[in-house]
Amino acid sequence: MRRILFHTAAGVSFVLLVSLCVIWVRSYWRLDNVIIHPTPTRSWDISVFAGRIAFTSQAGFPHPEETGTVTYFAGRLIDSGSHPNPNADAHWAALGFEYERFDDKLAAVRPEPYWFIAIPLWFVAYILALLPCIWLWKSRRRRQFFQRAGEGRCPRCAYDLRPTQSPNCPECGSTRWLD
Repeated sequence: MRRILFHTAAGVSFVLLVSLCVIWVRSYWRLDNVIIHPTPTRSWDISVFAGRIAFTSQAGFPHPEETGTVTYFAGRLIDSGSHPNPNADAHWAALGFEYERFDDKLAAVRPEPYWFIAIPLWFVAYILALLPCIWLWKSRRRRQFFQRAGEGRCPRCAYDLRPTQSPNCPECGSTRWLD
């Protein structure tokens, strides 16, 4: 059961990785944005642009007509650079990661508090590639194990076990795999 779950998770991760690579390439000339309004005074934005995915949470003026709505739009990417705001309470950026936060205390500059987090798509691709790489490595090792055992060699070190009758490999000491 665990092996089936692992194979399924590796397959899903691979499909997501391929999809992410397509979105990653597209993100350099298109902006994709989803806006979610869970309450009248809050909105969440998920944007993909310039090789990164950004999450924004913003509280502001009441918009009761937009409560519970999800809006999607795509547009041409005009500016892809990072523009740190000097009025931000916190701003940090490195290697494509970015974090920015405003609080209520700056009500004169920005009346609604928000936070912004950007994660580079190369990092997400790296995380998604881990399971397929482990799956490839494990399947190679498993195939190698059965191939060596079928040829009369030690599955661990490939020592030829045909001339010996010992239950253990004289080279590495592992137990002989029998049919």
